Amino acid sequence: MKFLITLSFFASAIALTTLPIKDSNQDHISSASVLQRDMQDVPTITRQEVEAAQHMSLNKRMEAETTFKVPKGSRYTAYVLSVTVMFKAGQSWVREGNRNIFKKFCREVAFSNSGARAILVTIFNKAKDTIIWQKIIPKGAQWGCTEIKAWSGEDVVVHIIEQNTQQ
Repeated sequence: MKFLITLSFFASAIALTTLPIKDSNQDHISSASVLQRDMQDVPTITRQEVEAAQHMSLNKRMEAETTFKVPKGSRYTAYVLSVTVMFKAGQSWVREGNRNIFKKFCREVAFSNSGARAILVTIFNKAKDTIIWQKIIPKGAQWGCTEIKAWSGEDVVVHIIEQNTQQ
């Protein structure tokens, strides 16, 4: 016990007698000036801005664009975001040159929205660079586009954007 008391006494005496290390660099910046400079860089925010930010909702929309080749089969299903895209084919006689050819085409594109928000669907014909169809589909709804009439093998672009409003 006497040993521990003596050890602590000498450790304290050595700690009190050592001088702090001085910086050899005399052109150092005081911490007060650094703090003052940092405070000037901070932008001021008003109470109205804080209250307005609390009531704003974040824009968390999802967006996807997918290019499909019109399928040659009778049905084709794809999934984009929370939307099921179903292509349904039809067949028709087409005159090419001096003979008739039996050709398949996309008769209908059906969409099933299983997401929590309404979606805006736009269908483009890539070859003709035109909008074929555009519709807002509510959540949980199914919708079909029969105006497509794209021939098998053509590129069709489906562009899907989630809407902000809950429909």
